[in-house]
Amino acid sequence: MAYDYLGNYSKSLEYCIEAYRMFASVNCKIGMMNTNNSLGVLNYYQENYDQAMTYYKKSLVLAEELENLDGISMAACNMGELFAIDGDLEKALTYYERGLKIDQELENPGGEIISLNNIGELYAKMKEYTTAEDYLQPAIVIGEEEADLWGLSNPLIAMGNLRIAQRKYPEAVSCFQRSIAITEQISALFELNKSYKGITTAYESMGDYQSALVYFKNHIEARDSLFSKDKNVILYDMKIKYDTERKDDEIKVLNQSRPKRKRD
Repeated sequence: MAYDYLGNYSKSLEYCIEAYRMFASVNCKIGMMNTNNSLGVLNYYQENYDQAMTYYKKSLVLAEELENLDGISMAACNMGELFAIDGDLEKALTYYERGLKIDQELENPGGEIISLNNIGELYAKMKEYTTAEDYLQPAIVIGEEEADLWGLSNPLIAMGNLRIAQRKYPEAVSCFQRSIAITEQISALFELNKSYKGITTAYESMGDYQSALVYFKNHIEARDSLFSKDKNVILYDMKIKYDTERKDDEIKVLNQSRPKRKRD
């Protein structure tokens, strides 16, 4: 969803509602699978992690029912990220590896970048820096080879954070400068915010407080744009509308599939 990149989550949710209504009306499970995943992503970006997990689980159930490997990988990776945030690193790794295996089998470079990046970030959290780099570097290479700008931005950010952990601050700055250039180009506000935050930390660690201040201001501006109070209120209101309409649509589908009784 292009509106995700711009941080316009209420608009994205509006389109999800419309899409779900259409898919549910014809009982299109693959459409419902993708819509649930999109709703999970929207809630993830707004840090509504419990709600995001609910949608990812629904997407995974539908993907497994359809034996849709791409859908399974997508949901597994997204769920793994939430387990990592929650501190359950072992479960996160299990889900990430499941997604990576499928992506490699399907020869899906976009999915492989995401899976490699996620596993690399996980090992970095575990302070296994060499292993982390073993996953992040191939993700960067694939992103460059495929000219996948959004995909490339994420392992660059992760590598920048890894270099900070290793106290290799100039290398961290280089990674973040690349990710900033990319995310500004494609208007990926969520990733741009993370890039600003990372490069601020790197410059601050180097003692370059003037540069750190410049990027810190950019980070605050991007963060406020992403997580404004008004935007969260709109997102919540739209979620209520979505949930209500989804329940109505599900009831209609059930009624249509239920055999009618013959009159005596």
